[in-house]
Amino acid sequence: MTHEAARETLIPGLVSITFRHLLPEEIVNLCVINGLRSVEWGGDIHVPRGALPRAREAARLCRENGLDIAAYGSYYRFEDILHLPGPLKDTPPSAPSAALSPPAPPRFADVLESAAALGAPRIRVWAGVTGSEETSPERRSRIVQAARNHADSAGRRGMELCFEYHGGTLTDTPDSTRSLLADIDHPNVFTFWQPRHQLSTEENAAALKALLPWVKNVHVFHWGLGGYTDRRALEGCREAIRSYCRILADGGGTHPVLLEFVKNDDPASLHDDSAALLGIIREITPVPGGGASSVH
Repeated sequence: MTHEAARETLIPGLVSITFRHLLPEEIVNLCVINGLRSVEWGGDIHVPRGALPRAREAARLCRENGLDIAAYGSYYRFEDILHLPGPLKDTPPSAPSAALSPPAPPRFADVLESAAALGAPRIRVWAGVTGSEETSPERRSRIVQAARNHADSAGRRGMELCFEYHGGTLTDTPDSTRSLLADIDHPNVFTFWQPRHQLSTEENAAALKALLPWVKNVHVFHWGLGGYTDRRALEGCREAIRSYCRILADGGGTHPVLLEFVKNDDPASLHDDSAALLGIIREITPVPGGGASSVH
């Protein structure tokens, strides 16, 4: 982590799959020119599982441009190891898990190797393909055991295992996520978090507070009622994002806060979204010694 970023509680960044149509060098350039400090690299397009030269190249680009690597977004689903294929519920056809799933169950060893070559501190995984109410006890038990095993493997490589917080999986609500983490009961297992567009700011804030001890990275975006395909400028939910960032800052620790999805999937939209996020962080994150944050 860079010296300047190390003194911040909230590290602004980008999830690379926001721009699947761009090359890694273009992703890095967008981060630099828009004042973002970290990247979560997606395992479907930019850093595919097992493609170690691609991972090393992404790591080099970040290193040479002063960017942190926030995570490896592997899109590894625990259902893969169970050989129980199926689309993720509530995931649109254009989303990576539905459109880009490999034809055969992947090896978690490939995920580990790619994450290690990338230098990622944590690996994002998905807790199955069915919601907490629809998952049988047997299937849940197998996912819990697989998570423990994978967390051991990741820990030996110096990485954390973090669940995607998402509908249609075992982390579809705060209670189900807490229950899953309690059942796994492993010191190397955590969760990411993101607001659910169907919920109010107050409901999302309550969910974040409930999960805060386990939350690592946070994804932020603004969707309208149309959801995944109704992407809007972050400024339109500025007060909500400020609320979430305040919770993170008050809770202590360091959290990458990563932009994911922009209006019209247009790189030009990232300028305004980055400015909004940086402005929020500047407002609520003090710099040691007094004064406003130096994020710019």
